Amino acid sequence: MPRSTVTDPWPRMRELVSAVVAGLHRGRFIEDTLEALCVQLGAASAWSTLETKGGGPLHRSRTASFQGVPPAVLAMHVTGVLSDVQTKLKTVAGQVPYAPEGSFIAVPLWSHPSVSPKGRSLVGALYLEFATNHGSEPPVVEFAETVGALLGGMIAQQALIEDTREDLRVERAKDRNEHFLSLEELLAPESMTGIREELRAAIAGKASIMILGESGTGKTQLATAFARASKQEPIVRATLGMADDLNTITSELFGHERGSFSGAVSKRKGLVEYADGGTLILDEVLNLPGHAQQLLLDFTQFGSYRPLGYQGREPKTASIRIISVTNGDMQKAVSDRQFRQDLYY
Repeated sequence: MPRSTVTDPWPRMRELVSAVVAGLHRGRFIEDTLEALCVQLGAASAWSTLETKGGGPLHRSRTASFQGVPPAVLAMHVTGVLSDVQTKLKTVAGQVPYAPEGSFIAVPLWSHPSVSPKGRSLVGALYLEFATNHGSEPPVVEFAETVGALLGGMIAQQALIEDTREDLRVERAKDRNEHFLSLEELLAPESMTGIREELRAAIAGKASIMILGESGTGKTQLATAFARASKQEPIVRATLGMADDLNTITSELFGHERGSFSGAVSKRKGLVEYADGGTLILDEVLNLPGHAQQLLLDFTQFGSYRPLGYQGREPKTASIRIISVTNGDMQKAVSDRQFRQDLYY
């Protein structure tokens, strides 16, 4: 029996759901769903797009079935079909325009997996391409629509989860003015004499500050009290030392657009944007990997940044004071090239 003949859909659906669940745990459920669709229906390629302003970014699985077709022609056809689906709000199927044999199916992805339009919204579209005419067979179309309903619902739910996580992330990062002493209280002991006047003199300025000290000496508390005394608010705290993935660090600092990488099903603001006009406290800055240091250097030099997937002609800008904190030996880290000298200065 040809792989694309869906006479008994349940074993195929079971395999597909297993792939989707595995992909969900790995943050790749869209790509893994496309791959499973190719396997279970015998499709040569699968694409999806998220509904965003100006057309969402594409996710692709497998290779194109028609190797002689220029990539630009193929991409134009796929994006045109997906746009057609999102305009008509219904499944579109037919023959491919660049081969005597070959077919495609494109289905809308809805936030609620229901045939009723009540309470649902479009979250994207799904495209499948076949080297044969199987794309026009009703059982294949029905299977693709069922998977589209499942995928659309999952994307919508994942977006809700991401939005909730974003709210929690921002709440945790903001200074709540709780359990912190004032700057005057922290500087009162004789042991603080050496930095008392230095900090007081820096309050009125906007220059970046680095606070060094051993663990447990209250560096973050001092940074927060200083930021509050300077009245440069909002005060946002970022702990990035444990992250080594560039996407993760960039997203945390500068945000990302929907669909900019696997698992990015909703838009995210970066902590830099939340801190605009105020203070960003960077905990354990010495642990930042080299590529993250370059990102931070560019921002400190020009005050501009681009979220992941950002398509605007001009970069975004933010005016913030950065207070970095570390318990490491900064001079040694610079001499060992563990930390960029230009960023340190």
